[in-house]
Amino acid sequence: MDLFVSQDGHEWAESHVPLPPGAREDAYTVLESTKYAVFIDVESSASNVAGSLYRSNSNGTYYTMSLEHTHRARDGAVDVERVHGVTGVVIANQVSNWDNAQKGDIIGRHDIKLRSRISFDDGATWRYLRAPAKDADGQKYACSDSQWESGECALHVHSVTSTRTPGRVFGARAAPGIVLAVGSVGAQLLEWRDCDTFLSRDGGLTWTFVLKGAHHVQMADSGTALVAVSDLDAVSEMQYSVDGGLKWKTVALETTIRVTSLVVDDDGLSPVVLAAGSVRSGTHAHAQAVISLDFDAVYKQCVVDANDPKPNSEMEKFVLDAHDTGCVMGHRAEYLRRKPDAKCVLRLNRVLEPQLTDCACTDHDFECDYNYDRDSSGKCQLEGSMVVPKGQCRNKGDRFMASSGYRRIPGNTCTPTSRDPDAPIERPCPQAQPDTPSSPKLGPVTHHTLRVKGEPRLMVFPNSTDYLLMTSEQQLFRTDSEGTKWIEIDLATVDSKIGRPVYLAEHKYDTHRAFVYTDRDVLLFTKDRGATWTRINVPAKANALHIRPLLDFSAEDPDWLLFVGGTECPNCHTEIYASRDNGSHWNRVTTHATKCLFARTLEFHTLPPASVVCTGYDGKSEQDQPHDSPIEVRVFTEPFGKSTHHTIKAPDGCEVGEFHVYGQFMVFAAVCKDELRMCVSDDGRTMYEARFPPGVHVRADAFTLLPAHAGTVLLDVESVRSSEQWGSGYGELFSSNSNGTHFHRVLQHTNRAPSGSVDVERVAGLRGMLLANRVSNADALGPGVHKRLHTVASWDDGLSWHALPPPSDAKCDDCSLHLFGPAMLGNAHFGAPLAPGTMIGVGSVGTHLGRYMQSRTYMSRDGGVTWTDIGDEAQHVLVDHGALIVLVADAKPTDTLRYSADGGVSWTSYRFSDTQVLVDSIEAGDGGGQRVLLSTRPFVESGGISLDESLLVTVDFSQLHAQKCVLDERDHTRSDFELWTPRWGSSRRDASMCILGASTSYWRRSPLAPCFVGDSFAPPSTRSHLCECSISDYECDEGFWRNDYGECVLDGADPEQPHGCRDGTEYEGRSGYRRMAQTQCTNGLDLMRPVQRLCGRAGGVHANAYVLDAPIADIQYFANSPHMVVRTDTGKVHVSLDEGSKWTVLPAPDYAEHTPTEFLSIIRHPYFEDYAYFVPRDGKTALYTDDEARTTRVLHLPSVPALHPPLRFHPEYPDWLLFMGKCTDPQCSAQGFVSRDHGLHWDTIHGALGPAGCAFLRTDRAHKPHRQSIACARHIDTGGDVVVSTDWFRTEHTLVSNATDFAIFGEFLLVSQDADDGRALTMHVSSDGHTSSVAQFPGDAHTMDPAYTVLEPAAGFEYTDSNGHTHTTPGSGLMMHVTKSISPGSEWGTLYTSNSNGTYYRQSLEYVNRDESGLVDFERIRGLEGIALANVVSNAQSAHNGTPKRLQSMVTLDGGARWHYLRVDGATPCSQTAPQSGSCALHLHGYTEVSDPENIYSAKGAIGLVMGVGNVGPHLTHIGQASTYLSTNGGVSWTQVRKGPMWHEFGDHGALLIVADRIHPVSVVEYSLDRGSSWLTLQLPSEAQHVRVDVLTTSPDSTSRKFVLFGQANGRNVIVGLDFSGAQPRACVFNADSTEGDFELFSPQTMDANRCLLGRQVEYYRRKPRAMCSVGEEFRSVRQLAHICECTKYDYECNHNFVRETLSDGSLGKCVLIEGMSAPRTNCTQGTKDYFIIEAAYRKIPQSICRNGLVLDRPTEVWCPGKARSVAIFWSIVLPVVFLTLAYVAYKRWRDQYPYLRLEDIGTAVRPALRNLHAQRPTGLIQQLQPIFTTALSTFSAVAGAARESTLWAVDKAAPYLPHAIQRWSYEHPPRWGAQSLDGRSRHTIRGSNMSRFTYHPLSTNEAAGRVFGSHELQDEYDEVEAGFNHFLDDERDETEQDARVVDRQVLFANAEFSDEEEV
Repeated sequence: MDLFVSQDGHEWAESHVPLPPGAREDAYTVLESTKYAVFIDVESSASNVAGSLYRSNSNGTYYTMSLEHTHRARDGAVDVERVHGVTGVVIANQVSNWDNAQKGDIIGRHDIKLRSRISFDDGATWRYLRAPAKDADGQKYACSDSQWESGECALHVHSVTSTRTPGRVFGARAAPGIVLAVGSVGAQLLEWRDCDTFLSRDGGLTWTFVLKGAHHVQMADSGTALVAVSDLDAVSEMQYSVDGGLKWKTVALETTIRVTSLVVDDDGLSPVVLAAGSVRSGTHAHAQAVISLDFDAVYKQCVVDANDPKPNSEMEKFVLDAHDTGCVMGHRAEYLRRKPDAKCVLRLNRVLEPQLTDCACTDHDFECDYNYDRDSSGKCQLEGSMVVPKGQCRNKGDRFMASSGYRRIPGNTCTPTSRDPDAPIERPCPQAQPDTPSSPKLGPVTHHTLRVKGEPRLMVFPNSTDYLLMTSEQQLFRTDSEGTKWIEIDLATVDSKIGRPVYLAEHKYDTHRAFVYTDRDVLLFTKDRGATWTRINVPAKANALHIRPLLDFSAEDPDWLLFVGGTECPNCHTEIYASRDNGSHWNRVTTHATKCLFARTLEFHTLPPASVVCTGYDGKSEQDQPHDSPIEVRVFTEPFGKSTHHTIKAPDGCEVGEFHVYGQFMVFAAVCKDELRMCVSDDGRTMYEARFPPGVHVRADAFTLLPAHAGTVLLDVESVRSSEQWGSGYGELFSSNSNGTHFHRVLQHTNRAPSGSVDVERVAGLRGMLLANRVSNADALGPGVHKRLHTVASWDDGLSWHALPPPSDAKCDDCSLHLFGPAMLGNAHFGAPLAPGTMIGVGSVGTHLGRYMQSRTYMSRDGGVTWTDIGDEAQHVLVDHGALIVLVADAKPTDTLRYSADGGVSWTSYRFSDTQVLVDSIEAGDGGGQRVLLSTRPFVESGGISLDESLLVTVDFSQLHAQKCVLDERDHTRSDFELWTPRWGSSRRDASMCILGASTSYWRRSPLAPCFVGDSFAPPSTRSHLCECSISDYECDEGFWRNDYGECVLDGADPEQPHGCRDGTEYEGRSGYRRMAQTQCTNGLDLMRPVQRLCGRAGGVHANAYVLDAPIADIQYFANSPHMVVRTDTGKVHVSLDEGSKWTVLPAPDYAEHTPTEFLSIIRHPYFEDYAYFVPRDGKTALYTDDEARTTRVLHLPSVPALHPPLRFHPEYPDWLLFMGKCTDPQCSAQGFVSRDHGLHWDTIHGALGPAGCAFLRTDRAHKPHRQSIACARHIDTGGDVVVSTDWFRTEHTLVSNATDFAIFGEFLLVSQDADDGRALTMHVSSDGHTSSVAQFPGDAHTMDPAYTVLEPAAGFEYTDSNGHTHTTPGSGLMMHVTKSISPGSEWGTLYTSNSNGTYYRQSLEYVNRDESGLVDFERIRGLEGIALANVVSNAQSAHNGTPKRLQSMVTLDGGARWHYLRVDGATPCSQTAPQSGSCALHLHGYTEVSDPENIYSAKGAIGLVMGVGNVGPHLTHIGQASTYLSTNGGVSWTQVRKGPMWHEFGDHGALLIVADRIHPVSVVEYSLDRGSSWLTLQLPSEAQHVRVDVLTTSPDSTSRKFVLFGQANGRNVIVGLDFSGAQPRACVFNADSTEGDFELFSPQTMDANRCLLGRQVEYYRRKPRAMCSVGEEFRSVRQLAHICECTKYDYECNHNFVRETLSDGSLGKCVLIEGMSAPRTNCTQGTKDYFIIEAAYRKIPQSICRNGLVLDRPTEVWCPGKARSVAIFWSIVLPVVFLTLAYVAYKRWRDQYPYLRLEDIGTAVRPALRNLHAQRPTGLIQQLQPIFTTALSTFSAVAGAARESTLWAVDKAAPYLPHAIQRWSYEHPPRWGAQSLDGRSRHTIRGSNMSRFTYHPLSTNEAAGRVFGSHELQDEYDEVEAGFNHFLDDERDETEQDARVVDRQVLFANAEFSDEEEV
């Protein structure tokens, strides 16, 4: 039987049906099928009464037997019928005496014995119908379970071949589960007249007896009425039931009628039943009659909403429970139907659709695959031959991925699990498969070689075999046969003075024309593709400014030319000429232009036909030099006549620098206020600045326009400049609306090259498909960190992106395919216009793109849905419309290429060169020819590549096939072409692609067709059909933007809401969508219908509720993104892409099955913002996302997680992972694994780990450790060690032995070590992982109490100085809480702060509160440096004895040096009589009591705003007695803003405050737009009414205007998204030059209003409280360094072993030694110094940057015993010798520089005396002695100067070894020598030469430089150094700036320390 199947009517495939012996292939019936499978019944008996039922797979090609011995009628009707109204239920009648039928013994109908069977899985399995419990007389049927299972006692029903009911036999769509049937109970089906009528209300599972005898039956009004009429004789009444068959009533008829049928509409919706028959009595006897029974008025109408049907008192929910799980066909279907006893009718006009929920796959969801059958145990075993996929098993011993024997039932929608049996199994090939049976012998391949001088440049005439070739040696060649024969063109035949060609251009619109410009300024053209040439007289020489293009062409007329000439340089400028007759006559259009083009193209045609658009300077005449004037955009509408023009005005403050005519737009790059902006014009008259989505901050350093499609602009904006470091650039991809003015972001972190090319490629030949490379480690790029690129594909023009699937033979489950793009290769073209669907790319399989030299080549023939590895030759080309594929090696010597003529199934090698060459490129024109051109370079005798000549090799494939392919669109069997329809990749791969409302199918050559397509360059033939409209056919309307769900949402309030509209009322507004002008879609979605919107402020403030399955266990935001994830207590993960307004379940990976759905934890990558990991509750398969949860991928873990968190990360390489998993050894609790390829391979690095596990030592703040440094806490029987390795634990060293734990904070590694038998700890501190120091506490203590908590150290912050330069302040040292009391309920400890290297600690605050879990009541104020809040236990002693702790809150404004109680502005209960003692101060609930630890008091985006819950009094009371307080000055003073305790959050950079009651259920939330001065309310949705709030949160930086609230309402867990985007529609205007607008400058201050904190006065911009505007997420508050303060006592803290005196007046006391302690000092045994240093009582606070002023940290230097005398003796001898030696050397240098004396060169010391002598006009002896005296005096002055410089130089060299006073003098008198030798050295060299004296000097770098320059600032930038030079010149009165500059560089470099990584 030849059966073919097609899913689109164009592309057909043969079906495979495993027919049994004796089957009649010519007698079959195609039954009613689903969209998932085809049912056919094939006659299989000699009596023509029995058949076999077969069911196909999902594409209709492979069939399996469903049921044997099905009953068939002689007309082909088959007793197989679906039960309508429920999914997957089928009833069939089986011939039980089939063996008689097989023999032909059945003669009549009465000889057939039928039994009925039912299937609940669409024919996969069958069972008999269970008999009713009782018969008509109420007697039980005596049917046992075994009799039912065998069919001996079951219900059997009449079906299609014997029923008297026309139409659908069983059920109706509108009456789910209700089935009426005529049948009998027993061993077989009785005759119709002997049967009774039965009813099932559960889809056929169970049955009840309803009426005696056979009846015509029907259902009306969606099952409300059941109608029956006897079929045995004429009747005068009919029966009906309106209570589900429990009671039957009769209705009398006017006459007696013999009913032949009952009829109702197909779906059973109508309340009317028609009875047709013949009248048997009366005047109308023997007439045909139709009787109507109308049940519409029986009862009132039921209460049911057809759009949202829900169960109620009249409607019930029905679930078919065939497998005791409620799941049928992989899902649970909940149907709604009328209750049997309901007193109502439905009157529906459409069927109520069921609610479907997918179930986890079970054994019920699978059946045996093709050629498999179940054995006696129920397992599927192979019964025939295995199906081997085409192209596999070519060689003996091959293996292939075979069927497991199972397949999912077609149409089954169950969710895959790890236990599913249908996973393919690798098996040995049954036998080697032959190649294509009819594979013809291929013809010969030839090649031709052309040797040329220099480097060739090829120009291909489109749609032809003609090429032009120009070389760098100015040769010109032509071929008309794709390179098989070349002819050199001699231009001298045109004119002997023409010269040699230097410029070759093709006409953009005329495929026959080309132009050549020569070195003698002659222009020639050809109209016949280079066969003949004609000279054109140009009006001027080509411009010397290299402005291109030199020629431009018009789409209106090929004779219209534009020539960019110019004048001679210097003072040259451009002159633009236009010609309308191909250069015969020229007209000057303009001058001083920077670029000119014809405005009209094939797509852009809004301007007059001849219009020319130019950018140029506004020059008035040729003599003008207008290059300082602004550039204008001018449009010349009559370039061939008068040069009149109009100007396209740029936006205010902008100047255009570049433009392009792009698609339907003119696109301009403009500089606006020193920023690059993009502007668009769609009419050539008005220019609009491009608008980007709100909240998206675009740093437009560069733009790249990409190939357009569908009338839109595809734009890549450079985010990080590539030139900053080679290869580190990346950008963001945006797509515009149809008018090019509004852009929405479609992809982040696109890879960019320094040249501006972008790794985004539109696939040729496939509409709507894009390939792009994303930089997955964009957050870590820096020195030594290379890009990790991921390839993603979009099949819908950028709306969604998916990873490319790996080839089927890839050795990994969770990897993907990555390809090199244009940014890397320059010419990475993945497809060809003439070969639709065929794609070739070079890349690798893995977690990211590998190295090019190790890459492979991959091919896809289905538009990127599947891929195949085809070799390692990187250069490729498609020939003959894709019928031929050619590969050749790249970047290595070769002489051979490979080609395939069967779609990559088989390959043939061809040698094209006698010697090995290097192939530069491979070309095939437009891909329509049959020849390939290789541009190669030969090797010279020395082994190198020849740079003087090139070889062009043309390989001719035209003889491969003898016949040309035939296209027959009507009969595919006679056609050599196949019709290919693009399908979606990823999860929608079964659906055809609809682009702009149409699905296009392409005719292309079948891979095995033995023919050539030919040299017809026409595009491939296509077929298209229109699609229904979807969201992709709409774009966002003005004012609306696409969110990450692809929906158009309003940004803020609707500006078009009607005036006078009352707040809260509704109006009809725009939907936010408008249909694309280019789309062809029909019907479908209509998104342009107006929608109802709310008026007033409520119109911009929304709340949306979402019900969760359980309480929230974890909530995570992605940084700088609206995406967030939530994990519930049940392990379910929900995702929101719009900050909580809409939620979905975490998406499953595209190309993976059996993935987890319940998770133990969510781990966000701390360094890469787009990454998050979802650790499963069970198993070793985790999920992760690298695109902020848009998609997920699989991560295979090496073991079950053991520690928390189980994953640790590297700051520079996202693929480097550490994992802590369970050991197989029961004695081991955890072991460590490392992966360097993101989980593809894991290596065990350490077993038996301690609680700290392993961690990378390098962090985003710790840069000293080696990149590969890993620390592990090793657990051993006697304790533990912390070991470190830098080579993946091939070797290791022990950092600290007997260690208990380690942790990494900031740039420090802290390791705790047991001491004093476990009663104390020693803390080791390391900054590099190689060495460590022991932390010292007050009292020279090297140990501390065993319970401690390390608080995260504050990082340094960036600020901008008055010159606009950015600097970073130093970070703080460590802060540690050491527990002093661990008694339950009275836990507290002491807060210690360290010096800058974390080794010396001083006491900062005592009695700091902590809880039993170790959490400490300490919190830094976000966004402000050095400010923190802490709670202390005021009754520490009594609390230790059981009294409840009394907490008091304190604030520090200087990093912990001083602490103050909190004061409240305004009236308080105790009037704050004693705020200094805390007896009447504000006390806040702290860190130990919060549920959202992200922002407890403050947020970094809300500068200066601090909010807390507490009370005023002597101590903190119960939270129920608290109120909510706000500080707007960083915690200095507070104001009560709400009565009672409130959850609180900041939004919109502090412009928005949100509060919700913390104790009582709420139905509203309150918000303030003026920092708490007034409050508004927002009503929560109905699902969240009376919600008890548990969490109120927003983005971590509090810049968003969206919030998330979670709590319990009415017994449900609800999460509410609060959107305040439209609360203030106006956007704030920021002007850094003025504070008169919407922003103010805020500066933190101390308690006494001093604005100098930590040595600086810093100012921040923030919105004014009364400014009614929104700030926006893109705003970034810039820290302005207003002033660096002089050092005061407040910039110092007590040094180690010192403590502050406590003064009664509360003022700052002195630092005094702790009793019995001594100051830190060095000793005489350290190093080689002759003195030791005693540190001062003070040390500068690490974060302070104060300069000059008070110096309290100067140490004391003391000579070591006996050293002073020896040093004195030594220097008394050595110093004179050194002095004389240096003086002599100085004299020699001076003498060499000045070989003879001139008066003007003598020192300035004698000049005043000489002036006096000349004034007195000396005579006589004085006049004679004057020259001698002058010479002697000058010589003495020079020698004295040399001696002085020698002394300075010597002292400078010896300064580190001299007393402090001499060092100071050395700094104040820098030497002049040595400058030239130091000039130009690198900083590292200077430091390496021991030239840096800062190490030995007590002054800071800034202070030392300040003394030299007379300034307080020291800058590394060159312009700042210049300023210092000038100041130095003024002081020193130097005559030459050059000398001063050299000296200044020496001083600057000599007085600064630099790290090893810094360079000049």
